[in-house]
Amino acid sequence: MVELEWALAGRSGEYGAIRAVLEGEGFVLGGGWEYDHAYFDRELARTENETVYLRIPVTAEQGTIGRDDARVRLGNPFVLNHVVYLGTHVDRAEAISNAFLNQFSPPRERDGNVTPEWVEAGRTVLARVSPALDATLSERGAEK
Repeated sequence: MVELEWALAGRSGEYGAIRAVLEGEGFVLGGGWEYDHAYFDRELARTENETVYLRIPVTAEQGTIGRDDARVRLGNPFVLNHVVYLGTHVDRAEAISNAFLNQFSPPRERDGNVTPEWVEAGRTVLARVSPALDATLSERGAEK
């Protein structure tokens, strides 16, 4: 994971307006969102067993994530390489046994390496989305 500096980090505004701008640039609300925090993800690269994302965190200040009128604060974006372990085939009984015994084991590899090219790709996306997002935050009375 590589955190990126961003002039809009710390600014807040309406969730619906922020979502609309980010979705227009290919971001999606990450699947593990909660009512008080979430991540907007944009895929930067994909291979057979890894996906590189630009991720922008948001935290609810008033209301809840998912409601357009909620007030959210933007966090520092980061580039993340999500590695999926593709193991060899095991039979069903062994898989059930291993799942039971290893259910609390840490993943073999939390994050993959993030290359300078992916960091630059993340910065390029932020540079493209920032003016529209800044304008949206400014016209809707966003806090700095």
